[in-house]
Amino acid sequence: MAELYLSRLWIDARRPGGRTAIADLGEIHRLVMRAFPADSGAEPRASHGVLWRLDEGRLGAGPSLLVQSTTRPDWARLPDIYPVGEPPEFREVSTLLARIEPGRRLRFRLVANPTRKVDTKSGPDGARRHGRRVPLHDDADVLEWLVRKGVEAGFSVGAGPVEAASSVVVRRLGDGHGTRRAGDQPRTRLTLRSVAFEGVLTVLDADRLRAAITAGFGSGKAYGHGLLTVGPP
Repeated sequence: MAELYLSRLWIDARRPGGRTAIADLGEIHRLVMRAFPADSGAEPRASHGVLWRLDEGRLGAGPSLLVQSTTRPDWARLPDIYPVGEPPEFREVSTLLARIEPGRRLRFRLVANPTRKVDTKSGPDGARRHGRRVPLHDDADVLEWLVRKGVEAGFSVGAGPVEAASSVVVRRLGDGHGTRRAGDQPRTRLTLRSVAFEGVLTVLDADRLRAAITAGFGSGKAYGHGLLTVGPP
């Protein structure tokens, strides 16, 4: 498989850049993308395979920013947002993912934005509307979303939401806010509901799982959602 990199940055909330990064999902996205070449086409995040999420940090170190990418990042391009003596941690993980085999059980963590589409019926002209995404509210619906996404991605957490509930812990992280900016357009506000899944999965198709880990899960990938990490149970 192609090279895949995982970085962890320790954010110092006492510094202006750190406070901004924590408060605004759009600012974190723009901050992370500064570590990658800008001349990569219309979709730079997808071109570099960038996914990220905020994790709880070590005591006294503030939250940590976990970043996955298919391009090697240059964290020296970022402003000084991490504590003194806490440089970014960095490793290449494609070799580890290459060892994944069908039937293997793995511990996983995923922060996602589970949604469903509404208003997709055809209009008077017969054209089918794309609809709009709305967040899922019930635990059963959220787990059913994970079960379905898992099967598509080559892993199982159970045959349905009831069985999945015995192997997966669901934590609702609330709504994250930020600003979205596209080219010269004015900034627009964004709100994304975050759900953290932690538990154990069973590999069904190793190639599909590796591809899904690289591509990310669900919507909001530019804003801290969709990054699945796995490890020994």
